[in-house]
Parts: sequence; structure tokens; C-alpha cells
Amino acid sequence: MGDLLLLWHMHQPRYAHPADGVAMLPWVRLHACSGYLDMARMLERHPRARVTVNFVPSLVEQIEQIVEGGRDALERLTERPVATLDPGERAQILARCFSVHPSAVADRPRFVELASKRRDGFDDDELRDLACLFLLGWIGFAVREDEPRVAALDAKGRGYTEADKSELHAIVRRAVGRVLPSWRALAARGQIELVASPFHHPIVPLLVDSDVARVARPDMDLPVRFRAPEHARLHIDRARAAHERWSGSSPRGMWPPEGSLSHEAVEVYRDAGIAWLLGDEETLARSLGEDLPPAANTRVWEHAGVRLLFRDRDLSDRIGFRYAHMSAESAVEDLFHTASERLSGSDGVVCVFLDGENAWEHYAGRGEPFLGALYARMESEAQSGNIRSRTISECIDARGSEGTIARLHAGSWIAGDFRIWIGDPAKNRAWTLLGQAVDVLRHATAIEGEASPRVIAARESLLAAEASDWFWWFGEPNHSAEDVLYDALFRNYLREAYRSLGQAVPEAIDVPIDPRADAPMGASPAMRPGGG
Repeated sequence: MGDLLLLWHMHQPRYAHPADGVAMLPWVRLHACSGYLDMARMLERHPRARVTVNFVPSLVEQIEQIVEGGRDALERLTERPVATLDPGERAQILARCFSVHPSAVADRPRFVELASKRRDGFDDDELRDLACLFLLGWIGFAVREDEPRVAALDAKGRGYTEADKSELHAIVRRAVGRVLPSWRALAARGQIELVASPFHHPIVPLLVDSDVARVARPDMDLPVRFRAPEHARLHIDRARAAHERWSGSSPRGMWPPEGSLSHEAVEVYRDAGIAWLLGDEETLARSLGEDLPPAANTRVWEHAGVRLLFRDRDLSDRIGFRYAHMSAESAVEDLFHTASERLSGSDGVVCVFLDGENAWEHYAGRGEPFLGALYARMESEAQSGNIRSRTISECIDARGSEGTIARLHAGSWIAGDFRIWIGDPAKNRAWTLLGQAVDVLRHATAIEGEASPRVIAARESLLAAEASDWFWWFGEPNHSAEDVLYDALFRNYLREAYRSLGQAVPEAIDVPIDPRADAPMGASPAMRPGGG
């Protein structure tokens, strides 16, 4: 019998402004009241389906902050009576509250009406309706199941009151509070394995040595060499501690951010006590070269004392990008038919690893029909003896090592290289500024010691600045309506590190990393206009 290993990866960067901790964007709160809770609910309905779920600790930290009463910038604005808002604040709500997938609001005539006049000024009634419909568009099926009032508020359609708005905010906040307990309960009953990524989701091979990017692209134009292996280890150690605190157990394995692996990075993970890691089939193919055996990514591999599994990119991408446009039944049939072909009657492993939050915005019913059909099929397959679902540690414990990789290629799940995070002039400038700040921190640490409050505060800011997300958006090829905000957040983390150490902030930090992000920077946590 073959094994289907399904891993859902939950990830959001730290959106908090370092000056006062206010989250600049609402995505943690909104994903919590939809995908994070929906995914847990569907597994509760199918107790024999077994999966692995990877929560990035910086995401968990933000969920906990919301539960403790923290409010993001948009929530602070939309909670207030609309009559009290000034023109700039009203503009910020207009800029944010159309950021919902069209399919979620297509059957809400009032939202469509408001969207048609988006560039015009909104009166109080229109702005209040927009804020309410925005939340209704995000709320997932689990919340609707738990909160009967959602259906009534949805049916109202227009003419919402301030009391309605307050009620919706309270519903969303209650949903956020159910997320982590739901996942803990699933783990406690043995249905899922909870694991983690390094704390702020950095590209660990590049933290260890940025020149590793030339392994895949020898001619790549790189910044001044960045090396901070001690920070890579700190991200991993802190992730283990944070994960144990919230989940009750230490993670045996990790999803390396963006599937990024290198020999040196694997050694850092191993020395931190991580038993298994995951990568992409392209990394495996480049590692084995001409020695690549058939169906190589259906085995458990080992390198430098760590077990490695490599995802089936095609099947993972089908869930992430293609199945949303198919019926749930057809999609699930296609998935299991293809998985059976991959195994060809063997007892191998099919590895499906992907984002567990963003895809469902594109699915009918926010993914409820597809996930229901998927987990039902996983349960029936296990009973029929064809393909069983397992957690990753269960699989590795049963199989052990089925092959050794002598030379591990350095690359990510995107084209087997690191070009998304380094090599572009804007990305390189960010690495250079980060490297300069890390050097200042090292000098201060040598003088003041690791326990210095100033050193600790500065290190916290730099760890947040090392998140992969900022480098993803700098320069080419990725673009976002939030480019200005991401640019400013990254530089504000650097700025705060210098301030914590009592150092003058370099003037270069006042200049946007990316020429496209030419808005003025400031310490204020006020939201910048822009879609989500």
C-alpha cells in the first residue's frame, strides 16, 4: 500500500509596526475566520483522514496577540462609528475593504453596486455597508456553522447599522479564538501532526551564506556576501520553543521556508534537533543528476543525518491552482488517479505539500466541497487498502531511509534556485542593508553581551527583517498593491534595530529599497492606502 503525505503550510509574515506593535494589515485576522478555522473543521468531520500541518511561529504569535485583544489598523478604523472618521480614514477603508475575492461577493448586489462607484466619495451608509460586506465576504463556512447570526446579517444585504458592524467584528474575534484550540484538539486525538518552520520564515540557506545562490546560477549578480548562521539557528531554536509552548509538543520536522535547502542549512537544522525536512522534486533531481532513479520522489531520502522528502510539484500545484476550476468530485478523482499512476502498484510515497490558506478563496464554497470530498476519499482509500494517508513522522518511522543523497543541491521550490529572494538590484540592496545592520549588532553584542536588553531588542527587529516575504516582493518579478507597505515595514525593522542599540540610523534606510516604493517613510503605524 502506498502512502499519501499531505502537508498544509500556514504562513503570514509579522505585520506589526515595530514602533508600537500595531498590525498594519488584517490578513491574519481574516484568514483566521476563514481558512484556518475551516481547515480544522473539515478534518474534525473526517477523523480517519491524516495530514501534517505546518504553522509558522510568527503567524501563531499574531493569532495569539489578536486573542489577547490586539487590533490591526483596519479593525481599529472600522470599529469606529463611520460618522467620526476623517476623510483620510474613510479613504483608507475604501482602499482596504474591496480586498475580497470576487466570487465571495458576486451574489451580494450591494457590494457590486459599491464597487461600481469605488472612486467616488461614499456617504456614511455606504461606508458602513462596505465594512460589513467586506467581513461577510471573508467569513468562512466554519464560522457560519458556529454563528447563526451570520446568515441573518448576510440576508440583510444593505442598510447595516453600527450595531450590526460591531456584531460582525465580535463574531470574527470569537472565530480567531477558536483557531489554535481546534488544531491542538486534532493533534491531541492523533489525527494530525503539527510542525513548524523557522520562526520568521527566512530563507535559511541564504542566511547561512548568501553566496550559495550561485550553486544554481553561477553568473548571478549578488550583494556583498551575507553570512549569519547564528541567526539561522536562532530562528529554528525559537520556532521549536514557540511551537512546543502553543501545541504541547516539539516539532520533529519542519517545512523549510519556500522548500529551501542546502547542505549547510541541513546541518544547521540537524544540529538544532530537527529530524526531517521537506523539499521540492527539482532539488532532488539536481542533487542526483544522472543517478536519478525512476519515481525518485516517492522515497524517503537521507542527507547529513536528516530524513528528506520531496514534493510532487505537479500534484501540489493542481490543488493550489487547477482544481478550483473543476467539480470537487472530478478534482479528487484526478488526484487519486494520478497518485496511483505515480506509485504504479508500489508501496512508495506521494508527497503533496502546499499553501493551506490562500487557495480556498478561489474554490466554490471556500473549499468546503473539495476538502469534504478529498478527506472522504482519503478515509475510503485507507479502508480499501489502496493509498493510506499518514502523517510525515508516521511514514518516516515506518519506512526509515530508502536512499542517501551524497551531494545536496542548494535551491528552493521555485525553479530549484533562489532568484525570487536575491539577485535583483532591489533585493540585493535589501540584503546589503540587512548585512550592515547585522554587523552593527555583532559589534554591540561583543561589547554589551548577549543578555543586554538593547542587544535583545535589536536582534528581535533584525530577525523580523530576515523574513522571506519582504525579499519576495522587492524588485522583480513579483508585484503587489502592498509594495510600499512591505518596503516600509522592512526598513522600519532595520531602523528600530539601530535605535535599540542607540546608533544613528543610516540615511540609506530612509530611501525605499525598491524605486517603485517611493512613498515617504515614517514611524507612524497609520495604514497606507492600497489594496490587499
